[in-house]
Amino acid sequence: MKMRLFLIGLLVFLTAQYAVAYDYSLTYEPQRDNGDYGYGLKMLLSTKPGATDGFDSEALISSVPAKDIYFALHNIQGVTPGWNGDTGFYWTDYRLPLEAGETRSIDNLYLWAVPGTTGQNLVIGLCGGMSEGLSYKLTLVSIPAGINYSGTRVWDQNNNQLIVLPMYTASDGLTGYHFQAQFTAVPEPSSILALIRGIAGLGGLVLGRKRK
Repeated sequence: MKMRLFLIGLLVFLTAQYAVAYDYSLTYEPQRDNGDYGYGLKMLLSTKPGATDGFDSEALISSVPAKDIYFALHNIQGVTPGWNGDTGFYWTDYRLPLEAGETRSIDNLYLWAVPGTTGQNLVIGLCGGMSEGLSYKLTLVSIPAGINYSGTRVWDQNNNQLIVLPMYTASDGLTGYHFQAQFTAVPEPSSILALIRGIAGLGGLVLGRKRK
């Protein structure tokens, strides 16, 4: 009986070592093509303990002073999965940390400038950090009507330069550039190997007891 409890405890311990939480906190800052900061509203994608896939007191873009350029999430009450907040554009998004093997997609990201904004391009700078073993990519899903663009459409942690797109102004942000952000938690090979070895060793102990 004591041996069985010990083996169960060992298995729980090994599994807990594998079940690491993966965090990210990324800030996107739109700017003018001449490098002027302060004209765009920063957007934050971040994990935090206790968050949900729904409304977690995220902030509407209307809650801060107006800007010339916006990169924001559009959530619709009753349509966006789990969302029970007001419908509108938000500049923050909080979610739970990811578990090993989990993939998270955030599909409702839009970039645009308000009418009257000058410049040839919209530029997005990215800063922040992620847990080791977390992969990331930002995909340009669609381009506004009338815009000619044939450049990069996928950016990841290995291709993290400034995003530069032709200027687009609109009163309705939903007609702007549409993006998807995706995070995938991939356990380090050493962690997987340790788990396999631990389970194999556990199985060997059980088999040895049965043979006796």
